[in-house]
Amino acid sequence: MNKKPTFKEYMEKERDTLEMYTKAIAKVHGPHHPEIIEIRRIFETLEEKIATDSTDFATEFKNLRTLTNDYQAPQDTCETTVATYELLKEADRLYQTK
Repeated sequence: MNKKPTFKEYMEKERDTLEMYTKAIAKVHGPHHPEIIEIRRIFETLEEKIATDSTDFATEFKNLRTLTNDYQAPQDTCETTVATYELLKEADRLYQTK
């Protein structure tokens, strides 16, 4: 039976991917979608808070849900944006169910 990862385990596992993806989509889509630049900033805040063993990420996930329209990637963006939103959505779900 597969055990579901905790929020912290998930973030540790997906950290490098999210680091790469958020940076890439901010660079590519940021000029036309400034909210994606803010998503990158929020991810950086999440990383900082995880590194300092913070347990309160409610504000960051609330802001991500708002900025992403509940994790719906803009139609004129790439598959990497879709993947990034899905990774963040799963992180949010795991955080909410902790």
